[in-house]
Amino acid sequence: MASLQVNAPLVVAEVFDTEVVVIHLERGTYYSLTGGACRLWPLLGTGLDKEGIVQRLGALGADWAAAAPALRDFLDGLIVEELVREGEEVRPAPALAPEPYRAPSFEKFTDMEELIALDPVHDVSAAEGWPLRTPVGPDSP
Repeated sequence: MASLQVNAPLVVAEVFDTEVVVIHLERGTYYSLTGGACRLWPLLGTGLDKEGIVQRLGALGADWAAAAPALRDFLDGLIVEELVREGEEVRPAPALAPEPYRAPSFEKFTDMEELIALDPVHDVSAAEGWPLRTPVGPDSP
């Protein structure tokens, strides 16, 4: 399996102390990743595949190692949401200090889909003005 990396340029993210905020720009959905996700996210794009990420986190302590199935499931969820994809990006892996395990989780928000998907620079029309709103979401054509 190839390295897992952020699905850029469709996905952008910012890591905070206790949360990773991720935005899927094409869909207009955004996510709040918490718990162990804050330790997992910086490992994306470092040349590690899913098992490599799980093993690297397992080195943080026995509770992390025991949580390997949950970490795999979480990574699978990120892949399903198309926030993460396989790729060849390789950058240095950050140093990880041991800390207690907290289950990774994410919440998906769709309340701002149209606003986030709005592209005021490119979505212009002489007939309809600026910006042109393209419907997104499950009800869009």
